[in-house]
Amino acid sequence: IDLAIQNDELDKKNLNFLNEVKNDLRRMSGLNKSLLMLSKIDNNQFAKTVNVNFNELISELLNEYQDFIEYKKIEVNLV
Repeated sequence: IDLAIQNDELDKKNLNFLNEVKNDLRRMSGLNKSLLMLSKIDNNQFAKTVNVNFNELISELLNEYQDFIEYKKIEVNLV
């Protein structure tokens, strides 16, 4: 499709059609990936679980971006 879109001889109607097809294929690919992930979850293929401390992760991120936060004069409150 990408090669066909690059063809200079395409009229606007066909170019729009190919762009729509490309976008539809991208959406279908995303849906397929999501369905595969749901299938893996449903089949317990992700049996390993890990506890995540979001407060700790967010604190680490805030520390990493502290210079940027100060530069942009952003006020961040962690509750």
